[in-house]
Amino acid sequence: MRIRYHEHIDRPDKNEAMAVHPTHQDLLQRALSAYQHPDRNNVPLHHRRVSNLEAAIYFLNQAYQQQPAHVNTLLTLATLHTFQGNIDTALERYRQCLTHCQSPAEQRRVLTYLLTWSHYQQDHAMTAHYFSRLQQRDRPYAEFLDRFLTQIEMVLSRPLVTSPNHLAVSPPYQAPCRATTHHSASHALVTPGYKLQPDGTLAPALIARLALTKTLAQRFPASPILVTGGMPQQGKTEARQMKLWLCEQGIDEQGIDAQRIIEEPLATNTIDNARFSLALLQQRNIRAVTVISSESHVQRIQLLFQILQLTSDQPTISVNHCAVAAQQPIDARHAAQIKRNCYIDALRAIGLPAFDCPPFVSL
Repeated sequence: MRIRYHEHIDRPDKNEAMAVHPTHQDLLQRALSAYQHPDRNNVPLHHRRVSNLEAAIYFLNQAYQQQPAHVNTLLTLATLHTFQGNIDTALERYRQCLTHCQSPAEQRRVLTYLLTWSHYQQDHAMTAHYFSRLQQRDRPYAEFLDRFLTQIEMVLSRPLVTSPNHLAVSPPYQAPCRATTHHSASHALVTPGYKLQPDGTLAPALIARLALTKTLAQRFPASPILVTGGMPQQGKTEARQMKLWLCEQGIDEQGIDAQRIIEEPLATNTIDNARFSLALLQQRNIRAVTVISSESHVQRIQLLFQILQLTSDQPTISVNHCAVAAQQPIDARHAAQIKRNCYIDALRAIGLPAFDCPPFVSL
């Protein structure tokens, strides 16, 4: 359920003004409105401008003070702390959640977070502890999470590929990925979109992805190209603008044949890019893909392709990547953020939304 954003989220409406304090539900709605604010760095809060996460956490803390045993409030508060990089604080909140769980399903959900973020911190003792607790409650699910964490490790441990010359064959992945030679239409190129400019034109970052796509299209002339992205500007989706660019700026004077390009025009985020693309690729019996994106994004999209296949009954699609080289080397702080974003997206991909206080729920 998406709640419409209110311009002044810190200002009570007419009905709330009649009450001494906003209700728990009021506070959750304000927190979600802040979280979904269109300008993530410019949210009004008590005559200040703060980040959307800071504002959302402020209202969630108020809601928590009203109902300290409300598991969903605590859980969402902890998750938003992971978004900020405050993992120790998040883990403490998740441990608090565990003491208030009322059902096996709640315990499993909280233990999933505790296991995943202990793994992120490379705390082997606590990772083993939470994994053991999950095994005692639900062995098949614990085994699924073991495969889930293995996929994260695998993607993050491999060096970034920024040269098309390194893509003669698929990387030697094991389950759930199958090594496949890139030699026919069983292989595809997949390029996720990037926010269009207000007039509907392509942003420089997206043009860079498409330029690399063009190079790879020449290297793999039998491979179809899937462009994925909705979020229209001036009535133009990312996918449509990407296809037009490739057709006009393609590998020869005539551009890339439009029939070679598959449009996916509905995705609004990276998880959608992967989920919707997988469905189209399966329909076409594709067995290997190369995802193309920026250095800061390509591991996330590759990981999502792999995570979303963990529970699929479709034949496995092998995934590798080629990244647009960053203009400046990725420093340690940026690398840590990329790693954290991979864990965050992986959790969302297995059905754990960032804001999870029903009926107030948002990816």
